[in-house]
Amino acid sequence: MSYLNFEQGDIAVIELPFSNYTGSKLRPVLVVSSSSFNRNNLDLVVAKITGTKLDSDLIIEINNGQLVEGALKKKSYIDTGFLMAVEKSLATKRIAKINQITLAKVKEKLANIFSL
Repeated sequence: MSYLNFEQGDIAVIELPFSNYTGSKLRPVLVVSSSSFNRNNLDLVVAKITGTKLDSDLIIEINNGQLVEGALKKKSYIDTGFLMAVEKSLATKRIAKINQITLAKVKEKLANIFSL
C-alpha cells in the first residue's frame, strides 16, 4: 500500500479522538516524529493542533506567518502535551509545513516533557 511521505514539521489532517475518547473530529496535527522514522515506519507521531487557546506551558501559538507552505484557517495552537502515534493511512492530506523557528520551539517543549 502506498502512503504519503511526511516530514517532521508537516501539518496533516486526520480523524483525531477527543482526549476522553468519547468521539473524534477531523483536525490538523503536527508531525513531530523524525523524517527518517516516518520513512521507515507505518506510523507517525503527531501533536494535536487546536483552535482553542489553552492555559498551558505546553502550547505553542501558530499562525500563517510561521508556515513555509500551505495555510491554516485561523490562528491555532500546537498542543505538545497531546501526542499520539497514528497509522500513516489515517493522514490522507498534507495542508502545511511550519518554519524552522517554530519547529525548534516544538522540539524544545518535547525535550522538556521527556527530560531529553
